[in-house]
Amino acid sequence: MCLVGVSHTGFAAEESGLYVGVVGGVGRTGGQPVEQLGVAHKLGSFNGGFPDFDLKVDVDGTVEHGKAGLFGLQTGFGWKTSSALKPAVEIEGLYHVGSQHSELANPDTEVLANIVERPGQYYTAAYLRTYIADHYGPDEHRFANSMDARTSLGMINGVLSYDRGSRVKPYVGVGVGLAVIQMKNGVSYQTSPLNGSSAFEIDPVSGADVNHYNSQPDASDVALAMQVKTGVRGNLTSRVSAFVEYRLIRVEESTFTFGSTSYAGHSPTDHWSLTSGASNLHHAVVGLALRF
Repeated sequence: MCLVGVSHTGFAAEESGLYVGVVGGVGRTGGQPVEQLGVAHKLGSFNGGFPDFDLKVDVDGTVEHGKAGLFGLQTGFGWKTSSALKPAVEIEGLYHVGSQHSELANPDTEVLANIVERPGQYYTAAYLRTYIADHYGPDEHRFANSMDARTSLGMINGVLSYDRGSRVKPYVGVGVGLAVIQMKNGVSYQTSPLNGSSAFEIDPVSGADVNHYNSQPDASDVALAMQVKTGVRGNLTSRVSAFVEYRLIRVEESTFTFGSTSYAGHSPTDHWSLTSGASNLHHAVVGLALRF
């Protein structure tokens, strides 16, 4: 990342000045908590003859670990010093590609506690809880979620290299910036309670698996991002260096609003809110840098 220095192998490179680079790597994501909130309106014909009520859905889980890719460009400037420690500052534009899969649930006691009586209705919430318990039985409220995660990161880094004139130089860096997170092709299937033999809830009119995000399966948010990295770089020529590094990127909590559930035979819902806790993205990265 920082500039190549004077090499004992004949690559006499100055350490100060401007450089640009490309980076790419593979990594591992997941492990952060996730919470999904929504309201289903159990009304009239959607309600099987029960009194009308609203059901607040509040389910929690953990994002499963998965593979990811990281690509990007960087430009920086390094300062020549009399010390073996060589500072640099750089700007990076990164693109992170991964996916999110999670199993979300809450206990049946919480499902019943989330039943809300509608204004002006004769039936009380306490009565509805008793009445609906026979319909839901002992099942938990469970969902299976998956979506493609695309994250664009803009980072400003400080980098410190250790250079005693050797061809290979270790370095460390820290950075801060913003992450624009886009969740694409989101699906949220209810896996319990079910209304048939399928693994997912089925719309009785269309016969389709009910994706609770079906009216708008894409969502986005902006979050704070930080990173630390450490690696080594080596001179290939007097102007070109290659590097390999470990990089940890932390993206703070983000919240996504997906569309309401809209099927001919399914109870209407409000929009769905999905909150993803802070995520740690671990990557092994390689790259090339060119000094001007």
